[in-house]
Amino acid sequence: EITGELNKEKTKTSQLDKDKQDLQATINKGSILTCFSITATGINLKSGGKKQVPTSKAKRSDLIKVSFSLGENKIARSGSKDVYVRIITPDGKEMAKNYDDNYRFTFDKSSGYFAGKQALNYANVEISGVTYCEGKDPLVPGNYIIEVSCDGVIIGGTSLRLD
Repeated sequence: EITGELNKEKTKTSQLDKDKQDLQATINKGSILTCFSITATGINLKSGGKKQVPTSKAKRSDLIKVSFSLGENKIARSGSKDVYVRIITPDGKEMAKNYDDNYRFTFDKSSGYFAGKQALNYANVEISGVTYCEGKDPLVPGNYIIEVSCDGVIIGGTSLRLD
């Protein structure tokens, strides 16, 4: 009789552990931040970098300005969040100021190089951010794919065409 009761309790405990893991997975999915209003613009720096002029020409662009907003999420942990901007150039390379470990980050179980990084103090309410992305090489004409990542997950993206 005692052995039967023990087996019932073991079964109940293992079911509770499974339920706990399922709930934790649901919380993890729900705590992923949302990113919206992502815009990217080529920027021509004038007057020694004091004046920023938007441009659609690759040869005139010194950097790419990426603006975004993080949405409200009551489940996500508040505090400092590093938002990474990864840019794929028209020739299929990752844009980065330097290709060392200082510009490397992890997202969706892989790693790559970021072109821009913005630290935001997230307080579970909507917040906007801007990052200026520059590469080691001059910008070339074509379509740039832009991805925004936070907490190791790609949370948004857009593209930019420079002529």
